[in-house]
Amino acid sequence: DRYEAVTMLHAGEAVVSIPVTHADNACVSALLAQDLTGVMPKGSLPQVEIDLPDVLEAPIQAGQVIGTAKLMAGGTVIAEAPLVASADVPRDDFPARWLMYWRNWLGTPAA
Repeated sequence: DRYEAVTMLHAGEAVVSIPVTHADNACVSALLAQDLTGVMPKGSLPQVEIDLPDVLEAPIQAGQVIGTAKLMAGGTVIAEAPLVASADVPRDDFPARWLMYWRNWLGTPAA
């Protein structure tokens, strides 16, 4: 009777968009990989703490873990869920383009 289950965020929800360097001004959304659910004392005020870098560096793969979301109550972590990248972001700079052109010229597949 003194506790209740609380779901603050659901799996698949976009939390924030993060810029990606070396990717021609691209951004990627941080998605919750699973529900952020925990059991808390009734009447307590839950808080969500997001731990993500300010910027990511390409290449990024869809589903790659890029941070965490924490359900907090009174300074105590109740539950954690990973945050994952929403999409692939290939590297787009001079060395990456040069390698792509070289592989295309030789007829070898991209790695």
